[in-house]
Amino acid sequence: MKIIHYLNTLIYTACLLLIIGSYCLYSNGDLYGGYIIISMIVLGILQPFLAFIILLSIDWSNKKKKKNIIYYWSSVIVFFIITYIAAHMQIDFVLKILSYIPICIATYFVYVTYLIQKQ
Repeated sequence: MKIIHYLNTLIYTACLLLIIGSYCLYSNGDLYGGYIIISMIVLGILQPFLAFIILLSIDWSNKKKKKNIIYYWSSVIVFFIITYIAAHMQIDFVLKILSYIPICIATYFVYVTYLIQKQ
């Protein structure tokens, strides 16, 4: 579980540093925009994959681990449902707001992997 946590934290930190560095150095983020999108895609693919591995390997008798994994998967599923509906209804305002949610979900998953590897 430590490897999963460290890999997740490494990818998350790289993604976060690209976002913060891009907006600190360049107000519109044009220079590293492509790298930010690529890192978010890698993070978006990696985290559900790691969550699925954790889902198969955790001890389900531990209620705290179970609760955290269920919260993570629930937030991911709700996010995709809301994004799908907003995209089909072409609500630009909602889509702009939804662009901030994946990094929040990723932050929560880093916390979940930390708790799991700690126990």
